[in-house]
Amino acid sequence: GTSFSAWAIRIARNKALEFLRENEKTKKLFHDSFYEKLSHLAERSTTDVSRHLHALDGCLKKLNKFDRKLLHMRYQQNVPMKEISLKLGCPGSTLYHNISRIYGLLQNCILKTLANQEK
Repeated sequence: GTSFSAWAIRIARNKALEFLRENEKTKKLFHDSFYEKLSHLAERSTTDVSRHLHALDGCLKKLNKFDRKLLHMRYQQNVPMKEISLKLGCPGSTLYHNISRIYGLLQNCILKTLANQEK
């Protein structure tokens, strides 16, 4: 029931602590409790990233067809902006403005989605 990254972080934490215990001559920079707290923080952040990605996925589906196409070409196909401009018949400045607008829409949608999940 846990995410792969949380599981992997726990394994890495345990292996690191095991190494420090077995190699007592190795100088520890921090107390064991620091490493424990750091690993718990990393586990929590992977859960947050997962929630954000899930929210982003839902928000992307809410975009209109043109906006999704623009993002797909730019970020999934790595098409240069000049080429997108030629393909879509839009000035580059308009495309940059559109991407900025889309970014704002996605950011607001993600924040709203996460806020609704916390209710």
